[in-house]
Amino acid sequence: MEIRVALDNTCTKYPDYAIISLSEQGGTRKVAMHMENYSFGLLSLVLQNTDLKAPLVHASLFHCVQALQGDIEKIQIYDADGFFKTKIFINDRRADRTYTLEINVLDGIIIASICRCPIFILEEVFQKYSDQVNLWKDNLKLRLFEEFDHTKATKM
Repeated sequence: MEIRVALDNTCTKYPDYAIISLSEQGGTRKVAMHMENYSFGLLSLVLQNTDLKAPLVHASLFHCVQALQGDIEKIQIYDADGFFKTKIFINDRRADRTYTLEINVLDGIIIASICRCPIFILEEVFQKYSDQVNLWKDNLKLRLFEEFDHTKATKM
């Protein structure tokens, strides 16, 4: 069973990584996810609608799908042997067919943020990982994405 989720506007920032959480819409459960600072910086740029000199590859993918008369229907997060995995569902309107592709979880969240498609997590993931959110949330300072200085996260 799929549960629709939304990205929380809070995160826990460490020197080398960040933790974000996805909240069940209409419920109280959350799932925490670890991400590298570079990915966190990209997500922050997208959420803040930062005007970039060149589009992110995530936005380019979205525009490519649209140009081919397709729609990104949803992102689905599931568990595979202790690791989060993600599928992106792309509808081809020309052939009335839906394709699924495996993608990186964080790339999926960024793509969903760009194209405003829903994110779903399978029930098994909530059952297995929702307790982890309380471990970091109770002990660490939360920051808003808007407070994150993305210039410090990019490494060139």
